[in-house]
Amino acid sequence: MRSIFEYLDYRAFLRDFYAYEKSLNASFSYRAFAAQIMPSLANSGLLSGVLKGQRNLGASMRGKFARAMQLKSAESQFFELLVQFNQAKELEDKNQFFLQLASFRKSRAKLVSDGHYKFYSRWYYVVLWNYFGMEHSQKNPEKIAKALFPSVTAGEVAEGIELLLQLGLITKMANGYGVVEKHVATDAEFRGEVAMQYNQQLLNLASTALHEVRPKFRRLNTIVFSLSEEGIAKVQERAMSFFAELQGIIERDKKADRVYSLAMHLFPNTQIPTMLE
Repeated sequence: MRSIFEYLDYRAFLRDFYAYEKSLNASFSYRAFAAQIMPSLANSGLLSGVLKGQRNLGASMRGKFARAMQLKSAESQFFELLVQFNQAKELEDKNQFFLQLASFRKSRAKLVSDGHYKFYSRWYYVVLWNYFGMEHSQKNPEKIAKALFPSVTAGEVAEGIELLLQLGLITKMANGYGVVEKHVATDAEFRGEVAMQYNQQLLNLASTALHEVRPKFRRLNTIVFSLSEEGIAKVQERAMSFFAELQGIIERDKKADRVYSLAMHLFPNTQIPTMLE
């Protein structure tokens, strides 16, 4: 049975826990598992619904699940956060829970600290990291450089590979490189000059794609509108929810064969008091 710290999906952990227990004891069933959690759940569909993603795990039940699986203190804390991370609807909430998950030493959630900000100093570092997440049999910088868009030099690819190895985000494999960490978060203070420069690079890339990439392979929609302060707050909330939903799509896709960037830019076109302060 894998450690819970290797998971970023609590439902996957529950399914694996059940399969493991079943392998040890053929008579172990959903009903037996549910009864272990709480006797009254034996004839309930809660466990099955949670495992299938049809029902969420409420706050009052998380501790009971952790005790039934005999999780230790740190494991129980991680499980509690994992449930909240997976079930959070707002992107800001998901990010906060992810940052807390990343604080556990053995967690798969990787926190990019101050010393790792160089990771975001060049757009192709992040792209390379994602590239190696789907391509494990290529180590030639020249060939990798030709696979990226916009074009970069072999020297830039080699530099990026060296940085990713130093940060422990990738590892050398027989014929190429593999991703060690698939989930990375920045700390809450990642809003300074580095963040602005990184986002500026992505905006420049979007402009390049607009002129060089066929419409079939890109998407650009623009809408200019007028709204109240309350209305714009709802738009921002919906945008964050979309990104949370998008993260779920990315997590479930096991057939990745390309790297994409998505940027949404919302900004005012009329003066708003205090907006420049």
